[in-house]
Amino acid sequence: MTPADRRRTVAESAPIPLTACGTPSPQVLRVTHVTPQRRDVRYDSRAEQAALPVEIHYSDGTALEALLILTPGQVELFRIQLDQAIAQRRESGR
Repeated sequence: MTPADRRRTVAESAPIPLTACGTPSPQVLRVTHVTPQRRDVRYDSRAEQAALPVEIHYSDGTALEALLILTPGQVELFRIQLDQAIAQRRESGR
């Protein structure tokens, strides 16, 4: 099963829109942003993936804790992107 198939299966299994707390909602719940938590990243060498604790924020003001699972390649990409953001911040004089 591909990731797209898994997303479709999850979406099809939840016909009633829910709030982040799991209660029925008359409106579609949208993710507004995701923020990293102030906790250590864990690397599972057997699964070859990192787990970054995050908080998912929804349009109704609720939030849920989750894990962002990253492959080694995705970890490297994040490192490059964050290095670029840090350099841009330094260049702006902050």
